[in-house]
Amino acid sequence: MSKEKHLCQYYQYDFIDKMLVTDAKYVGKYDFPMLRQNNPDLSDIVCWKPFNYLLGLKNPEVVGIHCFVDDYQFVRLRKNTSKYEEKIAKLPCFICTDFSIFRDANTDINVEQVRKNRTMAYVMQKINHNTIPTAGFGGEDTWEWCFDGIPKHSTVAVTTNGI
Repeated sequence: MSKEKHLCQYYQYDFIDKMLVTDAKYVGKYDFPMLRQNNPDLSDIVCWKPFNYLLGLKNPEVVGIHCFVDDYQFVRLRKNTSKYEEKIAKLPCFICTDFSIFRDANTDINVEQVRKNRTMAYVMQKINHNTIPTAGFGGEDTWEWCFDGIPKHSTVAVTTNGI
């Protein structure tokens, strides 16, 4: 991919994300949205299901939903959040998107994946206060910023996909 094309995509995502999160405080080297501290009680969850089961849930108030599935399964959440709002609001817990980070990807691509994760977590925390953000990391170069935007002493889901 040419540098110009990559920069265009970066600014496109940056624009979309900042429109979704107009009231956020931005933190860290790459200006990720700062999330709200959250430590939900998970004791009432009967089972966990992947995101692609969300719309078919009969009793969403007892099911936790996670996004540890292939990215294409939940990219639709980012593109059409309102379609899923009602169900997500009823969940006892929602583990937010996990746009993948890879060891062999360049820093710009991995930063954009984390930006999408933080943006979606910020939006989802407004819909469901029991939203847990995800944190993932690639190589050592991602460690300095992969938790930016997630408050200390807050519950976080850690993914090891690709590690």
